[in-house]
Amino acid sequence: MAGGGFIYDSPRQDHGGRLRAPVIITSIMAAFGDVIFGYDLGISGGDAALMNAVILGVVSVTSVLVSTFLVDRCGRKLLFIVGGALMILCQLYYASPSLSLSLSLLTLLYPLLLGFSWGPLNWIIPTEVLPVEIRSAGQSIDVAANLCVTFVQRRSFLAMLCRFKHGTFAYFSAWVAIMTAFIVVFLSETKGVPLESIDDLWRCHWYWRWFLVDGSKQDMKPPQP
Repeated sequence: MAGGGFIYDSPRQDHGGRLRAPVIITSIMAAFGDVIFGYDLGISGGDAALMNAVILGVVSVTSVLVSTFLVDRCGRKLLFIVGGALMILCQLYYASPSLSLSLSLLTLLYPLLLGFSWGPLNWIIPTEVLPVEIRSAGQSIDVAANLCVTFVQRRSFLAMLCRFKHGTFAYFSAWVAIMTAFIVVFLSETKGVPLESIDDLWRCHWYWRWFLVDGSKQDMKPPQP
Protein backbone atom coordinates (compact mmCIF):
# COMPACT_ATOMS: atom_id res chain seq x y z
CA MET A 1 0.00 0.00 0.00
CA ALA A 2 1.00 3.58 -0.36
CA GLY A 3 0.75 4.05 3.38
CA GLY A 4 3.14 1.18 4.01
CA GLY A 5 5.69 2.63 1.64
CA PHE A 6 5.41 5.99 3.30
CA ILE A 7 6.07 4.71 6.79
CA TYR A 8 9.31 3.04 5.80
CA ASP A 9 10.53 6.36 4.47
CA SER A 10 9.98 7.87 7.92
CA PRO A 11 12.39 6.41 10.51
CA ARG A 12 10.97 8.63 13.22
CA GLN A 13 7.75 6.64 13.03
CA ASP A 14 9.10 3.21 12.14
CA HIS A 15 11.55 3.04 15.04
CA GLY A 16 9.65 3.48 18.20
CA GLY A 17 11.47 3.04 21.45
CA ARG A 18 14.06 1.01 23.25
CA LEU A 19 11.75 -2.00 23.60
CA ARG A 20 9.83 -1.20 20.38
CA ALA A 21 6.26 -1.80 21.59
CA PRO A 22 4.94 1.67 20.57
CA VAL A 23 5.80 1.15 16.91
CA ILE A 24 2.86 -1.22 16.41
CA ILE A 25 0.22 1.54 16.22
CA THR A 26 2.24 3.38 13.58
CA SER A 27 2.58 0.10 11.69
CA ILE A 28 -1.20 -0.23 11.69
CA MET A 29 -1.40 3.33 10.40
CA ALA A 30 0.99 2.49 7.59
CA ALA A 31 -0.76 -0.71 6.56
CA PHE A 32 -4.40 0.28 6.96
CA GLY A 33 -4.39 4.08 7.08
CA ASP A 34 -5.97 4.50 3.65
CA VAL A 35 -8.81 2.13 4.65
CA ILE A 36 -9.36 3.95 7.95
CA PHE A 37 -9.38 7.42 6.44
CA GLY A 38 -11.44 6.24 3.50
CA TYR A 39 -14.09 4.83 5.83
CA ASP A 40 -14.06 7.75 8.23
CA LEU A 41 -13.87 10.56 5.66
CA GLY A 42 -15.92 9.00 2.91
CA ILE A 43 -13.18 8.68 0.27
CA SER A 44 -11.75 5.62 -1.44
CA GLY A 45 -9.12 4.27 -3.82
CA GLY A 46 -6.02 6.31 -4.64
CA ASP A 47 -7.43 9.41 -2.96
CA ALA A 48 -7.62 7.59 0.38
CA ALA A 49 -4.03 6.35 0.07
CA LEU A 50 -2.83 9.86 -0.82
CA MET A 51 -4.79 11.35 2.07
CA ASN A 52 -3.20 8.81 4.43
CA ALA A 53 0.31 9.77 3.28
CA VAL A 54 -0.34 13.51 3.50
CA ILE A 55 -1.99 13.44 6.93
CA LEU A 56 0.59 11.09 8.44
CA GLY A 57 3.38 13.21 6.96
CA VAL A 58 2.00 16.38 8.53
CA VAL A 59 1.60 14.63 11.90
CA SER A 60 5.15 13.25 11.70
CA VAL A 61 6.75 16.60 10.88
CA THR A 62 4.71 18.46 13.48
CA SER A 63 5.50 16.02 16.28
CA VAL A 64 9.23 16.00 15.50
CA LEU A 65 9.33 19.81 15.40
CA VAL A 66 7.72 19.84 18.84
CA SER A 67 10.32 17.34 20.06
CA THR A 68 13.14 19.44 18.57
CA PHE A 69 11.90 22.45 20.51
CA LEU A 70 11.45 20.59 23.80
CA VAL A 71 14.34 18.11 23.95
CA ASP A 72 17.02 20.60 25.05
CA ARG A 73 14.63 22.58 27.23
CA CYS A 74 12.78 19.87 29.13
CA GLY A 75 15.37 17.12 28.91
CA ARG A 76 15.32 13.63 27.44
CA LYS A 77 14.04 11.82 30.53
CA LEU A 78 11.00 14.05 30.98
CA LEU A 79 9.96 13.58 27.35
CA PHE A 80 10.31 9.82 27.75
CA ILE A 81 8.14 9.82 30.87
CA VAL A 82 5.46 12.19 29.60
CA GLY A 83 5.29 10.50 26.20
CA GLY A 84 5.18 7.06 27.80
CA ALA A 85 2.39 8.02 30.21
CA LEU A 86 0.27 9.51 27.42
CA MET A 87 0.88 6.49 25.19
CA ILE A 88 -0.23 4.16 27.99
CA LEU A 89 -3.49 6.12 28.35
CA CYS A 90 -3.94 6.07 24.58
CA GLN A 91 -3.39 2.30 24.39
CA LEU A 92 -5.81 1.68 27.25
CA TYR A 93 -8.40 3.74 25.42
CA TYR A 94 -7.80 1.62 22.32
CA ALA A 95 -8.43 -1.42 24.53
CA SER A 96 -11.85 -0.09 25.51
CA PRO A 97 -14.66 -1.97 23.70
CA SER A 98 -16.57 1.27 23.14
CA LEU A 99 -14.76 4.14 21.43
CA SER A 100 -16.45 7.53 21.32
CA LEU A 101 -13.79 9.42 19.34
CA SER A 102 -13.31 9.41 15.58
CA LEU A 103 -11.35 6.42 14.30
CA SER A 104 -9.14 8.72 12.22
CA LEU A 105 -8.40 10.91 15.25
CA LEU A 106 -7.46 7.87 17.33
CA THR A 107 -5.23 6.56 14.55
CA LEU A 108 -3.33 9.84 14.40
CA LEU A 109 -3.08 10.39 18.14
CA TYR A 110 -0.62 7.61 18.90
CA PRO A 111 1.90 8.49 16.12
CA LEU A 112 1.72 12.09 17.35
CA LEU A 113 2.58 11.05 20.91
CA LEU A 114 5.30 8.71 19.69
CA GLY A 115 6.74 11.33 17.35
CA PHE A 116 7.45 13.93 20.01
CA SER A 117 8.92 11.54 22.59
CA TRP A 118 10.09 7.96 22.09
CA GLY A 119 10.43 8.13 18.30
CA PRO A 120 13.20 10.74 17.90
CA LEU A 121 14.75 9.99 21.29
CA ASN A 122 15.41 6.47 20.07
CA TRP A 123 18.07 8.01 17.82
CA ILE A 124 19.43 10.53 20.31
CA ILE A 125 19.96 8.43 23.43
CA PRO A 126 22.16 5.64 21.96
CA THR A 127 24.57 8.20 20.54
CA GLU A 128 24.80 9.96 23.91
CA VAL A 129 25.07 7.09 26.38
CA LEU A 130 27.58 4.88 24.54
CA PRO A 131 31.34 5.48 24.78
CA VAL A 132 33.02 6.85 21.69
CA GLU A 133 34.93 3.60 21.11
CA ILE A 134 31.80 1.49 20.63
CA ARG A 135 29.24 4.12 19.56
CA SER A 136 29.08 3.05 15.91
CA ALA A 137 28.74 -0.65 16.77
CA GLY A 138 26.17 0.06 19.46
CA GLN A 139 24.05 2.19 17.15
CA SER A 140 24.20 -0.53 14.49
CA ILE A 141 22.98 -3.14 16.97
CA ASP A 142 20.25 -0.77 18.10
CA VAL A 143 18.93 -0.26 14.56
CA ALA A 144 19.19 -3.97 13.70
CA ALA A 145 17.23 -4.97 16.82
CA ASN A 146 14.71 -2.25 16.04
CA LEU A 147 14.04 -3.54 12.53
CA CYS A 148 13.84 -7.19 13.62
CA VAL A 149 11.32 -6.56 16.39
CA THR A 150 9.31 -4.23 14.15
CA PHE A 151 9.09 -7.02 11.56
CA VAL A 152 7.84 -9.49 14.19
CA GLN A 153 5.26 -7.00 15.45
CA ARG A 154 3.93 -6.25 11.98
CA ARG A 155 3.64 -9.95 11.17
CA SER A 156 1.98 -10.96 14.45
CA PHE A 157 -0.38 -8.06 15.12
CA LEU A 158 -3.36 -9.19 13.06
CA ALA A 159 -3.21 -12.71 14.52
CA MET A 160 -3.12 -11.22 18.03
CA LEU A 161 -5.99 -8.87 17.21
CA CYS A 162 -8.16 -11.75 15.94
CA ARG A 163 -7.45 -13.83 19.03
CA PHE A 164 -7.35 -11.24 21.84
CA LYS A 165 -9.35 -8.41 20.20
CA HIS A 166 -9.20 -5.27 22.39
CA GLY A 167 -6.91 -7.04 24.84
CA THR A 168 -4.12 -6.71 22.26
CA PHE A 169 -3.81 -3.03 23.06
CA ALA A 170 -3.78 -3.71 26.79
CA TYR A 171 -0.84 -6.05 26.11
CA PHE A 172 1.10 -3.30 24.34
CA SER A 173 0.19 -0.73 26.97
CA ALA A 174 1.79 -3.03 29.54
CA TRP A 175 5.02 -3.03 27.52
CA VAL A 176 4.97 0.76 27.30
CA ALA A 177 4.54 0.85 31.09
CA ILE A 178 7.57 -1.44 31.52
CA MET A 179 9.61 0.74 29.16
CA THR A 180 8.65 3.93 30.99
CA ALA A 181 9.45 2.38 34.37
CA PHE A 182 12.87 1.34 33.02
CA ILE A 183 13.53 4.95 31.97
CA VAL A 184 12.53 6.27 35.39
CA VAL A 185 14.78 3.86 37.27
CA PHE A 186 17.79 3.28 35.02
CA LEU A 187 18.27 6.26 32.67
CA SER A 188 20.24 9.31 33.77
CA GLU A 189 19.45 12.68 32.26
CA THR A 190 21.95 13.45 29.49
CA LYS A 191 20.81 16.99 28.67
CA GLY A 192 23.81 19.31 28.66
CA VAL A 193 26.31 16.53 29.45
CA PRO A 194 29.37 16.57 27.11
CA LEU A 195 30.02 13.28 25.35
CA GLU A 196 33.50 13.16 26.89
CA SER A 197 31.93 13.21 30.38
CA ILE A 198 29.32 10.51 29.84
CA ASP A 199 31.40 7.94 31.76
CA ASP A 200 31.37 10.19 34.81
CA LEU A 201 27.58 10.40 34.57
CA TRP A 202 27.24 6.62 34.76
CA ARG A 203 29.78 6.38 37.58
CA CYS A 204 27.38 8.46 39.66
CA HIS A 205 24.37 6.29 38.85
CA TRP A 206 23.23 4.05 41.71
CA TYR A 207 23.14 0.92 39.52
CA TRP A 208 25.32 1.26 36.43
CA ARG A 209 28.35 2.39 38.43
CA TRP A 210 28.81 -1.20 39.56
CA PHE A 211 29.48 -2.33 35.98
CA LEU A 212 32.11 0.28 35.09
CA VAL A 213 35.79 -0.62 35.14
CA ASP A 214 37.65 2.08 37.01
CA GLY A 215 41.43 2.10 36.81
CA SER A 216 42.80 -1.26 37.93
CA LYS A 217 39.45 -2.59 39.13
CA GLN A 218 38.09 -5.45 37.06
CA ASP A 219 34.50 -6.58 36.48
CA MET A 220 32.87 -4.68 39.30
CA LYS A 221 29.59 -6.23 40.43
CA PRO A 222 26.87 -5.03 42.77
CA PRO A 223 27.19 -6.31 46.34
CA GLN A 224 25.20 -9.37 47.28
CA PRO A 225 22.20 -8.72 49.57
